[in-house]
Amino acid sequence: MPKHKFGNAQPIPDLLEEGDYILRVVDCEETISKGRKTNGADQLELKLKEESTGKIIYETLIFDESLEWKIDCFIQCFGIKAQEGQDLELEADDMIGLRGWVALKVEEYNDKKRNRVAVFYTDKEKLEAIEPDPFDDGDDENVPF
Repeated sequence: MPKHKFGNAQPIPDLLEEGDYILRVVDCEETISKGRKTNGADQLELKLKEESTGKIIYETLIFDESLEWKIDCFIQCFGIKAQEGQDLELEADDMIGLRGWVALKVEEYNDKKRNRVAVFYTDKEKLEAIEPDPFDDGDDENVPF
């Protein structure tokens, strides 16, 4: 008979408190923006996992002139090697496993609260990427047992 030592584990919280966290890219898709001001622009839809709780955070990088600053901050935060003025091709598959320090905020959208990245820290310790687990899609709710 299987035995288990009860530890009173708590479920993953719906929201994380505002603060600093380490996030890891667990999925990334190349799509096209449908935003009013950025319609038709390339974008990367990031699925980020907070390392201590497993909470999933979604963020989008839109390749539009008005949002280049955000992409620059992401590149620096997640340790992508680049030199000023260098043209980079950011492939979705190359993002998986990258890690970085961020500040999370809580925002309300359509009457629902959610975590969003407030700041991609560019001045904190650079973290080593983690090789992706081929069985980890970043969604702990889809564990196959």
